[in-house]
Formats: sequence, C-alpha cells, structure tokens
Amino acid sequence: VAITSKKELNPSDYLQAFTHFTYRYTSRKVLVCDLQGVFNTDMTPPTFELTDPAIHYASTKGRRMVFGRTDKGPTGMRNFFNTHKCTTICKYLELSAKNKKWKG
Repeated sequence: VAITSKKELNPSDYLQAFTHFTYRYTSRKVLVCDLQGVFNTDMTPPTFELTDPAIHYASTKGRRMVFGRTDKGPTGMRNFFNTHKCTTICKYLELSAKNKKWKG
C-alpha cells in the first residue's frame, strides 16, 4: 500500500491505526482506545496531544478492570472492531488479521 499524499489522510486515521496497532503489537492482549485530544498543527511536526485513553485488557486469569473502570476487556475490544474500518495507515502497517507476520 502506498501513501501517495498526506492530503488523503485524516488525522483521526492515525488514532484508529494506533488503536489497531496496540492490539496487534500486544498479541491481542491490550487495546488502547477512546483517544481524545487535539491535533496541534502549530508544532513542527504536527503533534497529537491526547488525554484520557481507555485501555482494554484480555486477562488470561479472569481478572477484570485491570486498567480501571473503563477497561471492558475482550468485550471492549470486540466493540472497537465492530465499528473499526481499517484506514490507509492500517493497511500500510499490515495490521490485517490475515497477516501472519503478527503473532497471536
């Protein structure tokens, strides 16, 4: 997948891809989502200033709400993927479940 122009990317695409990446990078154990904040274009390079993420954790020992009351575990992960549409960045990072390079 080639990213030919920055104009075809929306700043929120990065946040969606980051959430997807956290899930794949942690072998489907952690998903960082609900990313809120601002995209600061006054900085070089432009930077996200984020607050208050939710972290969902898939415990293998049945532990619940490990990361606080917003940690919905596997249910929260499923809820994210029920609405997630892979962005150009997801495709560039090869985050697809079909990609066997990612463990888990």
